[in-house]
Amino acid sequence: MKFTIRLVGAIWLSVLIVIGGFALLQIRQERERLVDDLKRRAVLVGEGLKEAVEPQVARGSTVGVERILKKFGKPTRGIAVYDRFAALMVATPTSRRSSPRRSPR
Repeated sequence: MKFTIRLVGAIWLSVLIVIGGFALLQIRQERERLVDDLKRRAVLVGEGLKEAVEPQVARGSTVGVERILKKFGKPTRGIAVYDRFAALMVATPTSRRSSPRRSPR
């Protein structure tokens, strides 16, 4: 009887360890997939924003860029547009609050 209980306990423990290992592996793979998907989406948004903003930046129209940022920007997503000299042209309000380049007033 004791041998049977030990055997069942050992099998049960080994099954739990295998299940836990596979669960951790699936969690890691899912996290990597989600990060890759987020990167892909960020690239698509960046390319779309670049195509929309480039003509306005070439003209030097900050009003046009602000209008485009209002369409692309969300309360949880801060977007900033810099000119070719890395000077801030326009930014959404959320990115202005957390911008490290902001000069003191």
